[in-house]
Amino acid sequence: MFKKFLVLATTTWGLCLPVWADSSVASSASDSVSTSVGSLSDSLQHSSNSSSRNGGVAEGDYRLEDVASLEEHPGMLRLHLQPTVQAAGSEGFWLDLPQAAFNDSHLQPGEQVHASQRPYGMEFSNAQTRQAFFLALRDDWLQDLRVRAVEL
Repeated sequence: MFKKFLVLATTTWGLCLPVWADSSVASSASDSVSTSVGSLSDSLQHSSNSSSRNGGVAEGDYRLEDVASLEEHPGMLRLHLQPTVQAAGSEGFWLDLPQAAFNDSHLQPGEQVHASQRPYGMEFSNAQTRQAFFLALRDDWLQDLRVRAVEL
């Protein structure tokens, strides 16, 4: 009887481990998402104040002209991006994002950022590697993703 209980307890414990592991993975993924997601309205700045569903940014490649700290928002950077031939017809813009997200891009001034239109907003990636480092979500999408405390 004790052996059956031990086998059952060991099996049950083994089945629970993946659930707990998934929980901690989800938690750490949730923590990292906050450094790589922002709203279109807060993240994109244009000289002409254009606004549209995608923030007025055309899909294509943009040259990273400059990176500056935002003194009024510690831990945030402002990237100055100018269109390349692939993004012709678009104007330059400034992209505000967390410094951690920019660090993940491994970009330097003079290199290129790729902007991709998505149903949820804009995805910004390193043009060479196509590794996404920042998502600028439409406000309605971002609102749906906000974490809310639930009382049980």
